[in-house]
This record gives sequence, structure tokens and C-alpha cells, in this order.
Amino acid sequence: MPQISIIVPVYNTEKYLKKCIESLQNQMLTDIQIILVNDGSKDKSGEICEEYAKKDLRIKVIHKENGGLSDARNVGIAEAEAECIGFVDSDDYVDPKFFYELYKKMQQYKADIAVGGIRHIDNLGKILNVRCIEEEAVFDRYGGMKELLFSKRISNSVCNKIFRRELFKEVCFPKGRLYEDEFVTYRLFDKAQKSIMVNTVFYYYRSNPKSITHREFSVQELDRIIASEMKIRFCKEKYPDLVKYVEYYMIYDCANVLMKMKHYEKQYDNLIRVNIKRYWKIYVKENNSLVAKVFVVLARVSPQFTIWLFRCLKRNGI
Repeated sequence: MPQISIIVPVYNTEKYLKKCIESLQNQMLTDIQIILVNDGSKDKSGEICEEYAKKDLRIKVIHKENGGLSDARNVGIAEAEAECIGFVDSDDYVDPKFFYELYKKMQQYKADIAVGGIRHIDNLGKILNVRCIEEEAVFDRYGGMKELLFSKRISNSVCNKIFRRELFKEVCFPKGRLYEDEFVTYRLFDKAQKSIMVNTVFYYYRSNPKSITHREFSVQELDRIIASEMKIRFCKEKYPDLVKYVEYYMIYDCANVLMKMKHYEKQYDNLIRVNIKRYWKIYVKENNSLVAKVFVVLARVSPQFTIWLFRCLKRNGI
């Protein structure tokens, strides 16, 4: 039985896929299972998966009809054989020490989740930003949840982490939703008795301007707000003193959705305007830029005017 099952959803990423797979093959921790889930790719991604599987018995390829990232991950989880699970997106890659170091720390501290730093890069490999901690830290369930919800040192992404497989009992990724990690990661941290965060950057996240999350507004963008609403209800019941962090993040979600819109429709009021009115004071009280605060205050009064103003400023490079 392998020590870690690494799940890689694959969809039309032939340009980056080889680098991703080879970064997994070259891991210091060699006792791994690599599950490549070809989610109905229309390019040569499926062929590339098979090519590598023929040469490496650790690689398992699953071909399926396109069902989205969540569906592909759920299929991979069902096929996982190891005690631990990791996720890597097919246009990203990882450091050779990634799974070795996280698995070692997980075993050392008897943790249920291990987290590494994450480096955001563009398509040319230029570093955009880095998220990590200065010193290694161990958290109990409450502490881990607080760090996750605060979202400064631990992100909601599942890709720079490894998890005990048992955490996924009764937890799965929401099929058809965008920002799927927002629906899942907090539930995994709630089930984890202990988590460990190491102070090394292992994961290289490629910020692809052609990805779904970088496109213009679609109704699916509202999924991030729906996820925050679910998170708020969850925390009010189980972590009432941490709710403020999620409420703050809700304003961030609403603002990001508005910035992708070309025009505003009243049908969005129940998700966007209602939540801005409900939580805007929390955002304004924090140490945010004056521009961000003004944006939120204006959005509370008139989302349509705010969108128009933002696009005017953007066109003029402000």
C-alpha cells in the first residue's frame, strides 16, 4: 500500500501536464500512487497520461466524461489506496521534497492535515506572491480552523496540503460548483484533531489567465458567495467566536464578484447586496486600503454605480 495517493484532475492542459507529472515522479517520497483523472480532455492530455502510465507503475489513469474539477477529484478519492491523500492541479507542479516533508511532519506530530507554503507564478514562471509562515506551527482543531478562516497563512486551497483519507468520509467536492475548495476545506479542518504547517514553500500554483476563475463574470461566480454563506451558518453553530473572520471574507467575495461584472441585475440582490449591507462594517473597521473601503461603502448603496466606477478607473489605469 502506498503512503500517499496524489489525485490530479486533468482537463485540456497538454501544455503543462508533462511538467506536472514529472514533478510527481521525481518526489523524494517514492512510495506513492499517482491518480491521473482525465476529465474528458479534448486535446492530447489523455494520450500524455497514458504515455507516462506505461513507464511508471505508480501511475493510474482514469478516463471519464467531463464532469468538472469536483467530479474528477471525487473519482480520484474513490480510487485512492493510501492512508493519505494529496491534490495537485494539472497545470501546477511541486518541489521534489513536497510530499516527503509533509508526510514526515504528519507522522511526527500525529496530525491529520499537513500544510506547506504556496508560490503563485505566472505562465512564464515569474513569482507573483508567496504564502507561507515564518516558523513551523502545530494547531489543535480550533487553532487550525482559526488559521484557515483568518486566511492569511493557511489558504482554502487543498493543493498545498495532505490529508488523512478518513477525513473524506461523508465529505466530497460539490459537483458543478466553482471555487469548490471553499465548500470543503473548512469541513476537513473541523474533522482534524491536529494540523501542522511547515515553513517551506513546496507548491507552485500557476495563475493561468485562461482558467475559469480568471474569466469574465458568469452566474457560477456566485458560488463563492454561496460557499461563504454555508461557512457562516456552520461557524455560528460550531465556532461562534470565529464567525467574524468568515463575515469579513464574505465582503471580499462580494467585491470580487462585482469587479468581474459588466452590469448589475437586481436578481443578484439576495446574494450580493444583502450580504454587503449585513457585513460591510466589519470590513471597513479592518486595516484595508481607503479605496477598498470606499468601494464597499458604494457597493452597499449602488452596486451598479460601483461597477461603472471600477471599470472607468481600470480603463484609465488607476
